[in-house]
Amino acid sequence: MNAATASHFGQGQAFSALPVSKGKLRILENTRKVGLLWELSPGEGRLGPSYLLGTMHVRDQRAFGAFERATALLQECEVLALELDLGGPQAGRPEVPGGPALRALVSPGKLSRLAQAFSKQLGVDLNSVAHWPPSLVANWLQLQLLEEEQPLALDEALYEAAREMGKPVIGLESLGEQLEVMQRIPPAGSLQSILGLGRNLKAHRRAMRKMAESYAREDLPRLHRQAKRSIGGMRPLMLYDRNARMAQRLAAHASGQRVFAAVGAGHLWGGKGMLRHLKHLGYSIRPLP
Repeated sequence: MNAATASHFGQGQAFSALPVSKGKLRILENTRKVGLLWELSPGEGRLGPSYLLGTMHVRDQRAFGAFERATALLQECEVLALELDLGGPQAGRPEVPGGPALRALVSPGKLSRLAQAFSKQLGVDLNSVAHWPPSLVANWLQLQLLEEEQPLALDEALYEAAREMGKPVIGLESLGEQLEVMQRIPPAGSLQSILGLGRNLKAHRRAMRKMAESYAREDLPRLHRQAKRSIGGMRPLMLYDRNARMAQRLAAHASGQRVFAAVGAGHLWGGKGMLRHLKHLGYSIRPLP
């Protein structure tokens, strides 16, 4: 697994013209659509605003509706912040989190049947990733359920845009931190997810397409609910703890320079989302059209 693969682990218009207070944030949480792109202001008389975009880590065209707006705002900023620096020193290193591999947890016959099913329905080779732990395999399979109309996933496209602009890229998490999270995901639950995909691929594909449609509508509250449902009891590990860590680091970086940040949309919303954390850290926030 390389850094780009790890960045996929993590994963759409009522807009306010005023900074969002704590009370207004509660009100907006009851609306259906609030947008994916947010302005973060550190305070009067200081730097200009930074920005935060909720992304999907996919190549589906529906994830690229805000790309032109995003790159225009990126041009105004000094640095791009992603969940993971895709050009970091570990970017080209094949590295897999520890724990039992998929092939060690299922019989050769079951693995062969799963591989045949996924090859037929998704056109992918499960055997090529059977040395990965189930958490990573399950995530990789989920990403195959959407179309691949763009040459790069949205985060990777933003990374390449920043490179063309000559802007540095930073990670709000390290590859080691993301691998540590994966190591803590119980393999039994991930294995059941893989088996469930094999049994009812059409239902899972419909669910992923609904998520992509919510993203295309910029329906951030719905995306947040879908993300929470998809990970169940793993919310503290996969969402809440990471939200707090990434918000703190983004706030620190944005205190001395203008930052364009892009993280999975599921991390932004809710009482423990990055927007709430940034508000508590002293930033005024407002959604952008």
